[in-house]
Amino acid sequence: MSNWVEKMQDQMNKTNRSYDSFARELDIPKSTLTDFFRYHKEISMLSVYKMVNTLFNEDRVINEKCCIEVFSKYERNIKINMKRLFVLSYLNGYNSILEYLINMTSKHKDSYVKKYSPLISLFYERSKGGNPKKHILMVEEVRKSIPEKETLDMEIISDILYLLSVGDIGDFGMFDTYRNRIYQNISVHKNQDLKWIYKYWIDDIWSYSLLRRLRIDEFNEYNSQLRSHDYLKYFPVMEAAIDLRKGESLIFTDYKQSYKHSLRAMNIFKNQSVIKYKIALNNINFLKLVNKKEVETIDLDTLHPAELALYFIINNEKKRAIDILLGILDKNKKLSPIQYCYLGQAKMDLQLIADSKQMFIENGDYFFAQYATRVYYEYKEMLEYGGVK
Repeated sequence: MSNWVEKMQDQMNKTNRSYDSFARELDIPKSTLTDFFRYHKEISMLSVYKMVNTLFNEDRVINEKCCIEVFSKYERNIKINMKRLFVLSYLNGYNSILEYLINMTSKHKDSYVKKYSPLISLFYERSKGGNPKKHILMVEEVRKSIPEKETLDMEIISDILYLLSVGDIGDFGMFDTYRNRIYQNISVHKNQDLKWIYKYWIDDIWSYSLLRRLRIDEFNEYNSQLRSHDYLKYFPVMEAAIDLRKGESLIFTDYKQSYKHSLRAMNIFKNQSVIKYKIALNNINFLKLVNKKEVETIDLDTLHPAELALYFIINNEKKRAIDILLGILDKNKKLSPIQYCYLGQAKMDLQLIADSKQMFIENGDYFFAQYATRVYYEYKEMLEYGGVK
């Protein structure tokens, strides 16, 4: 028995959990626990994840070490449990496990396991804020060498990375096509754990695409369905991500509710996932800026350069805003639609603002096109009154 399995058993004893009671708490068969603790059998890493999260009160560092230790002893069911561990780690922001899996798969003697290393590496890069355009190109390279025995899982994971990457650049035009292919592949998958995890993952991504395309009622329906999953009580980071989506959906319509959902998510992310915490903080900063509420409470060091430019626009320091935005343009050779909108605001240029709205629409991003519409009419009125309001 490994050191961490012994620690799990000790923690069960300290918290007065019997196999019967713990099995009911985790919604797994008692035999899974006896196989794991008494007979040292390999069990689903989904079950291990649930056990660890419950026993150690969602302590991320302990959870990562424990899952790595347990999985590193597996000899028989490597491929299937590697996939379970990878997806759960990615969704919960467990980057130490992703680092372990990249190293493990790259050196593994099984050529099929080895094939997953480049794909996991791309997801890891994305979690660190990598270049989505590069990821789109690289995932196509991965597709060229997918072995026949791994076609189903690698196609699902590759398609999901493609959707995440095009979503990162605000392009939602091909979402329906890829989503339908993913659902089709999931429907014929034989493993129930992976079937559930993949289905949850694509439903979450799909719900966000609905939001960005301003299909709010459909987004709310999916958001509620995702929130109702029984497994979420074992995965607080995944639950917090649903809150963050809800908060984002209310940015332009309900400041208080948007702030409440976003703050709740950020507080969960704080000790669980650095990258997800930063995303939540960015959302809250953006919420304050676009609604011009509690702007004085923003820590300027936490602002993305583009949103720092918006901060200066709000504070009537337009020259500083223009310098920042032109700096971004010089570095990236282009601006995102919302950055063009900010530049239009800084220059009091209605055409630039209108162009940014058209860029949003061309990408199928009708949600943030709302911002350009609002700003256009606000600045049109300001210009009619000589540039002041």
